[in-house]
Amino acid sequence: MPRHLVSLSGKFFALAYSLKGLRFKEIPIVDSITSSLHFVGPLVYALTWTGVNQAAWLAAIAFFLWGMASHAFGAVQDIKPDREAEINSIATQLGARFTVRLALVAYLLASITVSLIGPRAWPVALAGLLYVVNVWPYRLLNDENSDRANRGWRRFLWLNMIMGAVVTISCVAAVVV
Repeated sequence: MPRHLVSLSGKFFALAYSLKGLRFKEIPIVDSITSSLHFVGPLVYALTWTGVNQAAWLAAIAFFLWGMASHAFGAVQDIKPDREAEINSIATQLGARFTVRLALVAYLLASITVSLIGPRAWPVALAGLLYVVNVWPYRLLNDENSDRANRGWRRFLWLNMIMGAVVTISCVAAVVV
């Protein structure tokens, strides 16, 4: 895809997420897809400049899956207030239990996808399983107690720092070694 189209599509999705008349953030499932595109879009744009190989595509796919899972899991804690405010989301539409399980599968698929990059990426793939461990206790949540997912969300924020360190160290090690 030409760079200018990647750039324009990234801008479109960033605006479409909240722009009145589109508000993709209120279209269940599209909300998680669009939210994830905010994260992976800059990577895809960078890849159009630097070249794309199989490892880069696998990383982008894994990052996309991680972003969808993260958005979906984050939406679970807001089911009750979102329904009261008549805001649609992936979690209000699919319910807490199914949404958490969908996030579990997406996090697991993200880790598996990273592992396919090769042995140098295995530390990242293993660290990615921390998200699975974090979300696992919430797999039986129902909509009435969905606010309990907030504890997992707070842990998720800390996991991002750990994961960022693992990704950074792995990238530096791949260049140095």
